[in-house]
Amino acid sequence: MLDLPDYLKPLESLTQPYPRDAVDAVLARREEAIPQLLQVLEQLPALHASGELDPDWMIHEYALYLLSEFGESRAFPLIIKMARLPNLDDLLGDGITEALPKALAATFSGELRDFYPLIEDRQADEYARGSALDAIGILFKQGRIPQSAFERYLVELYALIEAKPTHAWDVWVGLVADFRCDLLFDKVRTLYQRGFADPGFQSLADVEAEMKKGAFTGDVTYRYQEFTSVHECMSWWYCFSEEYAKSCNDHEAEGQPDADAIARDAGYIRSTSYHAQAPHVRESPKVGRNDSCPCGSGRKFKKCCL
Repeated sequence: MLDLPDYLKPLESLTQPYPRDAVDAVLARREEAIPQLLQVLEQLPALHASGELDPDWMIHEYALYLLSEFGESRAFPLIIKMARLPNLDDLLGDGITEALPKALAATFSGELRDFYPLIEDRQADEYARGSALDAIGILFKQGRIPQSAFERYLVELYALIEAKPTHAWDVWVGLVADFRCDLLFDKVRTLYQRGFADPGFQSLADVEAEMKKGAFTGDVTYRYQEFTSVHECMSWWYCFSEEYAKSCNDHEAEGQPDADAIARDAGYIRSTSYHAQAPHVRESPKVGRNDSCPCGSGRKFKKCCL
């Protein structure tokens, strides 16, 4: 494992409650902490490949959020590399779709093509590839990308993403619709005709309705919310709650499976959310990203209430 300095050790593994004071201590030592946090991300691929990481190991998640709060551009290529790791869900869980776009946007300072290695990687997690596209949406919404460059980039991606159904197309279509890129609508129609875009994620009729709303006004979906702070993103996670700690103790006493697996099976999430600010406990069975949304909209969960 990593040889962490004393002020980072409280963040190495899961603790209850949320270690606010320890996070504040790192924030106060920004210049000293940044090289250490970068080292965490640099060594993550080797540690992940070893298969020896403890399920409660969390320093990589803190590093992701802390470097985002610092706006550290040196973290960007390391985050891209992390996002391409196999079995990424073991490292980030729902953070693949919720934390990753924010982190990529918060640490980005280069060329848009710096996103290509992840977006083009057909072996990478499909939702991680989509999150890279969502990060582009965040940057455009922030005004960091001119309209012309944004649309030119989408045209380039249209020629680069593989010619088959993939989640990257669903997010690409969402960018065109959400930001009213009228010049690209014919390409959107072609994607649906060829069966590359998933109508369960967003139907062609939905895209047309979105485009008819007129020029982009900045009022778009939660998908493009930018990074705020480590505390706001992490402090409410269920894994920091007393209920989670109690479930750990109860199941360990009964000799049942580890609490992390129990929490996943119960549908608890250990990641950020754009809406919740308190520990979240799912009362109904967990809904998969590709399942129909339980709200009854007829759309897939990942495009509706996820």
